[in-house]
Amino acid sequence: MNTTWSPGCSEEGKNCTCAWCGWKISVSPTHIGGSSAIAARQVFELEVRFVVDRSVTDRYIAEQTFGDSAMRKSNAMVSLKADIDYFITEINELFASLRPKGLNIIILKQTLDILNINLFLDNVPSSVALKAFRDWSAKQLPAAYDAAILWTGHRFQQSGRAYIGRVCNPVYATGIVFYDMTYQVTIITAHELGHIMGARHDPANSGYVMGPVNRCTDTNRWQFSLASKNAFDVVIAKPRSRCLKRTSASSTAISAGVTAALANPETICRRARRSKRSYMCKVNTDDFIRMLLERKYRLLLVQCFKTIH
Repeated sequence: MNTTWSPGCSEEGKNCTCAWCGWKISVSPTHIGGSSAIAARQVFELEVRFVVDRSVTDRYIAEQTFGDSAMRKSNAMVSLKADIDYFITEINELFASLRPKGLNIIILKQTLDILNINLFLDNVPSSVALKAFRDWSAKQLPAAYDAAILWTGHRFQQSGRAYIGRVCNPVYATGIVFYDMTYQVTIITAHELGHIMGARHDPANSGYVMGPVNRCTDTNRWQFSLASKNAFDVVIAKPRSRCLKRTSASSTAISAGVTAALANPETICRRARRSKRSYMCKVNTDDFIRMLLERKYRLLLVQCFKTIH
């Protein structure tokens, strides 16, 4: 199933330019089954193994302009890890939207693996990419995580793909996300983790995290729907999901502020367009400053253009 993912720009649905349209998200169909169940009001900790491939680290290194090769690589790793901690913090903000609905899921960083290899080539079918990561994960047993996410700088025809309802499965609790070094990583990763936890797509016009389409004007785009919550309840109630009720000592809760790079529109545009000659479209300066002061960094999903020479 291929669906269009059109990310929004501002938190109130104003000043919208709808930055990157036409991206794809799909999932591998996996039968969930089971009857409806209500999860107990306890904390369920989803321990995630985050994996970054070589294509991502290469982009961070290319972003560095000062120092020798060793210094650029060192600075790139600092920048990468800081961005990731912020992304995980924001993913938790999206899952926190479930709490008023009676479900408390916290995303923990079980580990961060920074690979010196790529698991697949650029522009392969998403099914091939997901299988490559699944096969790689299977070789890392015994697994100490509840789910695994690969962040890759390689395109794979969609912006994300995952198996549905396979949390706690040491092989199939996997998903892949196109990592463009912008806030998009947060949105797509939360979406794919939602699939792994058992949620399918919300209706196209719903605008929720699990919706196949997310627009600037959608008031629900920063939260999971009640339908997603109910799907999570069903999976959590299954005996095989008991991993969510125990936590490894190696897993950590992340709380990090926005990085300088992710609060800089010019940097965001360079990252999004992979071009040092990109710039941000003109926005109302007063509104932009106000949003920064209010720490509403989601506004920075702004439209970028390449300069023409």
